[in-house]
Amino acid sequence: MPNFALKSQGKSLLSFCVCLKTGAKLVSWMPSGTHPGQIQRCNRFGFTIERPSIHPDIVIEGRTRLQPGECWAFEGSQGHLVIALPYRVVIGHVTLGHPPKMLSPTGNIDSAPKEFSIYGMREPKQEWTHLGTFHYEEDGEPLQTFELPSQDKVAVSVIKLQINTNWGNMEHTCLYNFRVHGEIA
Repeated sequence: MPNFALKSQGKSLLSFCVCLKTGAKLVSWMPSGTHPGQIQRCNRFGFTIERPSIHPDIVIEGRTRLQPGECWAFEGSQGHLVIALPYRVVIGHVTLGHPPKMLSPTGNIDSAPKEFSIYGMREPKQEWTHLGTFHYEEDGEPLQTFELPSQDKVAVSVIKLQINTNWGNMEHTCLYNFRVHGEIA
């Protein structure tokens, strides 16, 4: 299945859903609040500059090996990413990935997403359409693919991954890999 959320496909993360006709671009580098532990601070000429040490783009780089710590961590158990797709796509499936417990130094993955929802937007600045809510199994495969209900399959140009809960970590949630599968409209 082609992955339309792949960074190299030409889309980018958006937090304010702005998509130019000539191509999408990154509008905000903090879709949800990046966990403070992942923010680098440096002082230059009396100014403090902050930026994430791991950019949210890591979630859509298409990596197949999921290694503990190589994620975008956001504060709390709820957050989101908004992605402008390179084409209008009728989404059939989404894939969410997280390293398994056996690779975790602590033996648990309480910062992994548990329940998440997918929203689509036909064109930038329109209303969100709920496309489905899904459950990531902590004891399942690292990459889990979810089929959208057939009645919810509409062509969208912008997609939002909304994390509703994680597996118990109240401090942060880690996103490792997200993929969008479907057909070009």
